[in-house]
Amino acid sequence: MSSDPAPSESIVAPDARPEQQDEAAQHVYAIQALANESNWPVPVVADMYLDQLSRLQRDATIQTYLTVLTTRKVRDALRRLPARPAGATRAPA
Repeated sequence: MSSDPAPSESIVAPDARPEQQDEAAQHVYAIQALANESNWPVPVVADMYLDQLSRLQRDATIQTYLTVLTTRKVRDALRRLPARPAGATRAPA
């Protein structure tokens, strides 16, 4: 069993305001959807997603479309990966 936190634990602080919780829920939904459509494990997709989200947040002056932009970039990256071997728990470097 992995000790990695669930995506929602990585995205939102325990004392987050309701609007932050809503945004976190959108990110968690996007991560789960990407994992389902790509057949990669959620922790792999979550790592890619959170990395990309962090990069986009640094330069974003408007945060409104970060979920859409992050999802698009991660989906494109997942499509460029070779087919996932059975039992793979990490994306190839």
